[in-house]
Amino acid sequence: MFCKPLSIGSLSMSAPQRPVYTRAQMEKYFDRLNLPEEQRRYHVAGLSPGDALAYLASLQKHHLVQIPFENLSLHYSSHRHISIHPEALFTKIIADDNGRGGYCMENSGLFGTLLHSLGFNTYSAGARVFNQGRLSGWGHMIVFVKIGGQKYYVDVGFGANGPIEPMPVDHSGAIRPHIAPASARLQWRNISQNVDPDQRLWVYEHKIDEEHDWEPMYCFTELEFLPGDYRVMNLSTSTSPTTFFTKIVFMEKKLLGDDGSIIGNIILGTDVKWRIHGKKEREIKFESEEDRVKAIEEHFGIKLGVVERDSILGLVSQMKVAGLTNERSEMYIDYRTYCEFGRACRTYPPWVVELEARRRLGLVGLSASKARQSAVALEHCGGVPGGQNECLLTLSHASIPRLALLPPFCISLSLPTDTALNANICRHQYGPAAGGAGH
Repeated sequence: MFCKPLSIGSLSMSAPQRPVYTRAQMEKYFDRLNLPEEQRRYHVAGLSPGDALAYLASLQKHHLVQIPFENLSLHYSSHRHISIHPEALFTKIIADDNGRGGYCMENSGLFGTLLHSLGFNTYSAGARVFNQGRLSGWGHMIVFVKIGGQKYYVDVGFGANGPIEPMPVDHSGAIRPHIAPASARLQWRNISQNVDPDQRLWVYEHKIDEEHDWEPMYCFTELEFLPGDYRVMNLSTSTSPTTFFTKIVFMEKKLLGDDGSIIGNIILGTDVKWRIHGKKEREIKFESEEDRVKAIEEHFGIKLGVVERDSILGLVSQMKVAGLTNERSEMYIDYRTYCEFGRACRTYPPWVVELEARRRLGLVGLSASKARQSAVALEHCGGVPGGQNECLLTLSHASIPRLALLPPFCISLSLPTDTALNANICRHQYGPAAGGAGH
């Protein structure tokens, strides 16, 4: 059903058609939140303001506990693309039933659509995040909810220090509970980055405990942001090399206590740690990508496929290679990066330089320049159909004589003096005569 157009002078404008989730979708959403059957309501019409606020708080709590704040799609996927369309968000986080979450525009975009579908009076807005004293541009999303004449805002996509309950948008400056001994508050004030001292905006602040000072997390106004605003924000957040989302793997979700309240969180990056009431209770350090992938499945219930696991190879976020010095690990990653983004290795199997070869043969690492030369050689020599595991780049002086066994155009390439192609590469492509004796 379409709304009647509104006439303004000579212009005709239609009220925006906001996406809504169906009853069946909301049922799946509630299943994902592990929301008890007796607490499920599919419309808030008829609820008193107090009951509506309590329901909103319950939904926010369950969302923070069940759906992680994470950026895996920017590291463990071949496309590294984030869609913030409400249906795409529902498919990824709810329908696929794989434990996934997302970053702010995903989690809050999904949550905001649910609230609107339930009949809450909502709209969303952008925020600027403080990072070690520096203020970003618009890069965060929050959701406003109006209940009984009072405006609140909710946030299910900020991570460890984000609000854990609806925050009243008022000038009281009241201190709100957080995960004890932490607390939170909302301030209406100027920020030091403003040129105009008369400017005011809302600043969400968090304090670890009574011994620490208040720290600003992000700031925002009450201006409604439109889908086009978020498309611009999402493009920057998901692709900029300066944002932490593209540089590190990050996951976080809240933990419930026996009394049903939030008591801590689990955080994953280059390790996984559990924090209860502000204290680190447990920590597991990772020594390899395999360790991290295993922890993602074990502690977050997300099982990454082969393509997803391999997609991080060569990225700055990849774990250092176990068993190698930092220098050798960086050179190994340099090669993987070149193969991922360079023309030469586009169709060549990613395991062409295997860690196992380093371990067994004691090979030194590839520099970036050697990686480029060697990758070009692989392309000209045809590579290996099917990607046989024994086809490796050999960096041993003993392998230099094998160059004589390769086809002429392979020999003529400018290879590094200490680098030669394993004869198996051309043997697989041109037959035994071309490859000679092999290993």
